[in-house]
Amino acid sequence: MYRAFNRRGFSLIELLVVIGIIAILAAILFPILTKARERARQVQCVMNMKQLFKAFRMYTDDNNGRFPVIRVHSSDPTTNWVGSTTFGGGSLPQIQKGQLWPYVKNIKVYLCETDRRVPAAWFGGVTNYNHSYSVNRTLCGSKVDSIPSEQARRGVMMVHESRLTINDGDFNMDSDVVSNIHYSGTNVLYLDGHCLRRTTKELEADKLNWKFPDALMLPCM
Repeated sequence: MYRAFNRRGFSLIELLVVIGIIAILAAILFPILTKARERARQVQCVMNMKQLFKAFRMYTDDNNGRFPVIRVHSSDPTTNWVGSTTFGGGSLPQIQKGQLWPYVKNIKVYLCETDRRVPAAWFGGVTNYNHSYSVNRTLCGSKVDSIPSEQARRGVMMVHESRLTINDGDFNMDSDVVSNIHYSGTNVLYLDGHCLRRTTKELEADKLNWKFPDALMLPCM
């Protein structure tokens, strides 16, 4: 003889309560997970910049202490560090042809993951723009040994530039814009190799440390 079991399903109210609890948990956890993912991307962005710094130092060791080309001149369209050959960024950089490529042959190092598929305004909104970082243009033509250690500690070398203005791998504090994707700020690499997250206001107040008087403002060798 089989005993009959009374199988009772969930009521509508119980289902709604469960769905409500799940929605509340999702609302709490989603921002936390998003922030954790962005924090990981920011850390990777810092690592990218430090790898590029090491590449710059290796380049200077091999080239009589001079930096690679940062600012492309219209009169001398030499390929710069990131593979840009056009003054003002008229064409997409070719990183594999850049002066730094022999020292860091990994395309991923040049691009912050948060910038992937973000439109680059200068190039009509293309979503495949291939790098995120720009170097202080006043370093172009300078020699590493000519810069005092205190100035190297305070002086900005490289920034994570905004997709609004990034176009050729050189950064002009008077016209270009730093990114604000990392918690309303940007990663900044200093000439002595340390890297910090700075806000736009902090960088604006720090403009004096963008100028390197020893720089020659000539195409680097």
